Amino acid sequence: MAIVTTVDILRHGEARGGSRYRGVTDDALTERGWRQMYRQCGELHWDVVASSPLRRCRSFAAAWCEQQQAELRVDPAWAEYDFGAWEGLTADRIESEWPGALAAFYRDPERCPPPNAENFGGFNRRVHAAWENLLADCAGKKVLVVSHAGVVRSLFGHCLQLPLEKTFHIEIPQAGLTRFTAFDSEDGRYLQFNFHRPG
Repeated sequence: MAIVTTVDILRHGEARGGSRYRGVTDDALTERGWRQMYRQCGELHWDVVASSPLRRCRSFAAAWCEQQQAELRVDPAWAEYDFGAWEGLTADRIESEWPGALAAFYRDPERCPPPNAENFGGFNRRVHAAWENLLADCAGKKVLVVSHAGVVRSLFGHCLQLPLEKTFHIEIPQAGLTRFTAFDSEDGRYLQFNFHRPG
């Protein structure tokens, strides 16, 4: 008999400061961002909620858990990629100061990272380790992970065995919700991608 674990990954809603590479920049949610996340979650229920420590995730996760009486686990492993020198900058500003660097990053993020950024391979390893730990610790439960676009892409790569650069072709909208279901048995793990819906 397989142990079934359902994991939903919710990207945070709109954050203050507009469209930019915020990474680990700790911006709060806008009122619209809060509404987006509540609308997406609707009547859903989870046994455990795991969250990035950044405010745009943690604030909603804590509020939801208080309302739903769910267990909250804040884990720095679910934090966004650290963009280094690009933190807080718009795409236009990055292109102006580092011409061609954004395109190079999207083609090969491991070899062409932003200046002083987190090692991209290291980022993926920490996300993948967090995923495996979550499935082990929460086996048989319904789990919500409140996190970031980069983390969701990393999980797509890990769960569907996609090359890193291919994950940038996947749109991760604000307050988008992605579901994977893990079936664990004596024969190993079967992982199913269920849906990826916009906010």
